[in-house]
Amino acid sequence: MAHMIDMTNNRANMAYIGVTPWHGLGANMPADATLDQWRIAAGLDYAVKRTPAMYQVGDEMLQGEGDILYRSDNHAMLAHVSNRYQVVQPKDVVEFYRDLTDQHGFVMETMGALSDGKRVWALAKVGEGFTIGKNDRIENYLLLATSYDKTMATRCQFTTVRVVCHNTLSMAVASKETCVSVSHSANFDADKVKLDMGIVTASNDMLKDSFDALADRKVTDKEAVSWIAKVMFGITDEKELLEVNTRKSNIIHGVFGLYNGKGMGSGFDTAHGTAFGLLNAITEHVDHHAARNANNRLQSAWFGQGENLKAKAFTEALALVA
Repeated sequence: MAHMIDMTNNRANMAYIGVTPWHGLGANMPADATLDQWRIAAGLDYAVKRTPAMYQVGDEMLQGEGDILYRSDNHAMLAHVSNRYQVVQPKDVVEFYRDLTDQHGFVMETMGALSDGKRVWALAKVGEGFTIGKNDRIENYLLLATSYDKTMATRCQFTTVRVVCHNTLSMAVASKETCVSVSHSANFDADKVKLDMGIVTASNDMLKDSFDALADRKVTDKEAVSWIAKVMFGITDEKELLEVNTRKSNIIHGVFGLYNGKGMGSGFDTAHGTAFGLLNAITEHVDHHAARNANNRLQSAWFGQGENLKAKAFTEALALVA
């Protein structure tokens, strides 16, 4: 299986601060590290270059359509793109946070490269989080990510982390209040993106209200199993659930186990026997168990099928309290 974390000299190109993050990889940064030190430690000290696409016919080199994107450090090819493809450089991703960290109290949490440098991201903690129940702490983060292989637009989005288990909870990424997406056919205007994302306080209040409601919503074990089957596999019929194949049955019961005591933080009053516990069981499954290794889990949980599944779980959990 392809290794998703970008590697240089057998070192994962990823950096983080504080306790080891749930993906368990990267260089631990000191609290006073500068953004330039972050960028170098995270392996983002390369530029994305472009050159006209060429092809060879016999001894003759001919110019093709579009451009080739490649890394400045190792000259590895990233993608074949049109000449209209707008690149957001790795340094631009890091510099996006310059005024946020210097003037607005944001704190860098982690950054790095995936898929041989075809995707890069940076994540910073945003101000004060909130607590649901007595001690279930939620922290807010701002994620900026882009790609150089046409697989993803440049995306800026708020996300949350449940501290007890490092679960990265969905914040309804389809909502304009929590996510801005900029196509690579358009110019990335960092100031405009920050302006469009400038409503974190309102979103934070709304999210706390949602989590409080989920923590108050009690569910039975039968209801929990049915809900998990619906979210994971779209199963809504009880007969179909009884006849589900072994692989799906094992996954459903594995997620139920996370909900019913085996998951991190599942014993908290906010999670035990509640809709919030169901949401976190799905999230823990995606973030910590679903893929074969931490590399693929990170890719999926933030940018792939895992992220979509967590967003679906959040929507279906809210339906329980509607």
